Amino acid sequence: VTWPYTKEKKVKLFDPECLYEGETVAAVAAETPYQAWDAVRAIKVDYEVLPFVVDERKALDPQAPPVQPEGNRVRPVEIYERGDLAKGFAQADLVLEQTYRTECELHTPMELHGCVARWERNLLTIWESTQGVYPVQARVAEVLGLPLSKVRVIGHYMGGGFGSKLQADKYTIIAALLAKKTGRPVKLFLTREETYLAVGNRPPSNMKLKAGMKKDGTLTAMHFTCTGTGGAFAAGGTGLVDWLIKELYLCPNVRTELADVYINAGLSRPFRAPGHPQGAWALEQMLDALAEAIGMDPVELRLKNIPTFRQTRNGNPPYTTTGLRECLEEGAKAFGWEKARREIAQNCGGENTGRGNGPARVPPGRDFSRGKSGEHQRHPGLAGHRRAGRGLKDRGLDHDYGSGRKSAGQEAVSRLGPGGGRGGQPPVAPSGYPRWEPLPEAPLLVLPRRIPLPPERRGDLLRF
Repeated sequence: VTWPYTKEKKVKLFDPECLYEGETVAAVAAETPYQAWDAVRAIKVDYEVLPFVVDERKALDPQAPPVQPEGNRVRPVEIYERGDLAKGFAQADLVLEQTYRTECELHTPMELHGCVARWERNLLTIWESTQGVYPVQARVAEVLGLPLSKVRVIGHYMGGGFGSKLQADKYTIIAALLAKKTGRPVKLFLTREETYLAVGNRPPSNMKLKAGMKKDGTLTAMHFTCTGTGGAFAAGGTGLVDWLIKELYLCPNVRTELADVYINAGLSRPFRAPGHPQGAWALEQMLDALAEAIGMDPVELRLKNIPTFRQTRNGNPPYTTTGLRECLEEGAKAFGWEKARREIAQNCGGENTGRGNGPARVPPGRDFSRGKSGEHQRHPGLAGHRRAGRGLKDRGLDHDYGSGRKSAGQEAVSRLGPGGGRGGQPPVAPSGYPRWEPLPEAPLLVLPRRIPLPPERRGDLLRF
């Protein structure tokens, strides 16, 4: 059985050459979790440590070891360009250039990743905690060589996904294979630690943005570059990072350059608008800096540069509406943007010591920066969150909040009632399997064997 990371890259389901920490190397099935864990711990694996690179900023260094046979560059630099960049910067009264970096982020849904698989003759049924039953069905059918009509995927309820549960995983295939081998339903859920390694992330991005602007706040040019990674296989490490640079604000002269590289790390996945948060953060930081440099209200600056047509499509078709102007105007009015700026100026002796992305209100005298007198002012709400955070404990299926007197499930029931979430939907058991739809037989419990590494060895490239 092979696992298709991409159409071009297929590896063994249990590949002896592991390109990142978190790759599955073995799986066991047992009657109870205790038996399964005992069997997992009994597995002994000898590893040969190979050269590796885990920092995308070093992946293109001449001395960096290749992650894939063709090297560490996923594809040639992806370039988009419109207008005349040099002319745009020449027309600007102000040019700023800044560098930004976002770190790798994890989805961490409350419900873990996992499934239950059952065969009835040649019909496979999978109960999966998933955001997309059809992508799971298609991938399982592809890997197992089954027609779609022989694979049924059920996913009525899900305890969070945020993009990490949009596709099938190796554990889905493993559960199906073991269910076939044993002739019994098999349940396989990852541990929390395994989800941090093997089921996706929002990848890190290294961005540089150079922007030109006239004194009246008109954008004249933007040059954006980004180096990112999707991990050890092609997974869209820089996909859509430049989208808002190209489209959100009116600018006639734009160039973007995206460099996607391989590193020895788990693959990236969509995470609440893939690529957009990283690029939006860099863009909005730059607009704030430009507004401060020319002494313009950040909201006014954004309103001045709202496009009325599609800038990246041939013919520049007009928008019916983007809603951006209404969002800025009504939002600023709703939380008193202008009043807040006046109060901040008065409290800080004319200095605006706090700056948010766009129309973000900073309560007077309670911003998180240092005031004019140099004392550090802390919002009481933040202090409260810090104190409560000390009481957070992970205890498997239950999570204690604050003093630890209630579990997450108890808190949800007390707030929502026994009917559960939206529209009185019934709650879901910790396994993700609906409480009112029991399995025909007690399922076997399966625990995958993953690469155990101490912190100082994380990122090692392993082969056994």
